[in-house]
Amino acid sequence: DHCKIRKSNNRSSSNSREASVTNYIKGGGRIMKFDVTNTRVFLRPGVTDLRISTDELLNLIKNIMGQDPLSGAVFLFCNKRRNILRVIWWDKTGFWTAQKKLEKHRWPWPENKEAVNEINSRQMAMLLTGIDFTKMHEELHFEKFA
Repeated sequence: DHCKIRKSNNRSSSNSREASVTNYIKGGGRIMKFDVTNTRVFLRPGVTDLRISTDELLNLIKNIMGQDPLSGAVFLFCNKRRNILRVIWWDKTGFWTAQKKLEKHRWPWPENKEAVNEINSRQMAMLLTGIDFTKMHEELHFEKFA
């Protein structure tokens, strides 16, 4: 089974913050796609011991990250070796958890352990493809050209 993140081009008038899940069969395998376009995504920088239970991760989200695990936001965690990524979110009926282990490469993961970073769906897509969005050039905005 494969998990892929997909940015939807569907412009809904709803401001829903929940992730929608679409399952379909392709090539004999089951693929799950998650649309996180209108969903808040929080990344915990630094190392997280991913051997902990889901309940312990929920406590970490609430007590360390200062976020509400029931908000419908997506929360991302990475292990010390940076080869395992774990995702958790609430969909109003229960918690979804997903984990991906890279066999060869490492996740580009920010080190700042004190900060809780909110990232957008574009940054999440970059992260999941191995692009270190933290090293991107900062966008410049000018009011007028002189």
